[in-house]
Amino acid sequence: AELTKGTSNNGAQEKQEVINTTGVFINEVFTNNQDTQISSWDDTKDFIEFFNSTDKDVNLGGYSILDDKMDEEDRYTFPNGTIIKAKSFLTLNVDKNATDGPTFGLGKGGDKVLFYNKDKKLIDEMVTGDFEDNEIYSTGRKTDGSSEIVVFTEVSKNASNNGKSIKQ
Repeated sequence: AELTKGTSNNGAQEKQEVINTTGVFINEVFTNNQDTQISSWDDTKDFIEFFNSTDKDVNLGGYSILDDKMDEEDRYTFPNGTIIKAKSFLTLNVDKNATDGPTFGLGKGGDKVLFYNKDKKLIDEMVTGDFEDNEIYSTGRKTDGSSEIVVFTEVSKNASNNGKSIKQ
């Protein structure tokens, strides 16, 4: 017998509707960490970048993220007082061996990042591309906070997404 924990009993994955009332978005995700640093930024760690599209600072304390496995033990919850300033970025390194920050793995063959508010309602999600080992590419919003998702051939960690891109 197959267990259906976390899914509906007919085998279909329950899809939670994405309703973002915060104005904070997953803006760029890098999943192809390298064994040795070859870029001007630390490409040895995967990252998730958030963008606050509003004119007000937002306290992300209690907000959380998961990857597509949706394992509650892997949920990363932002500490109280984590502020993302107005029209600014906040970037988290993702490292399975880290003592702080998200410790779930992000797959270079494609993954999904899910972003939840304090009530564990899904407010944003991003599906990442499938990359070869040597491709220093990221997945993100073509312009900061927009709905169009592209693959960036120039990663812009903790900075505006105005780099070169290809369709995902």
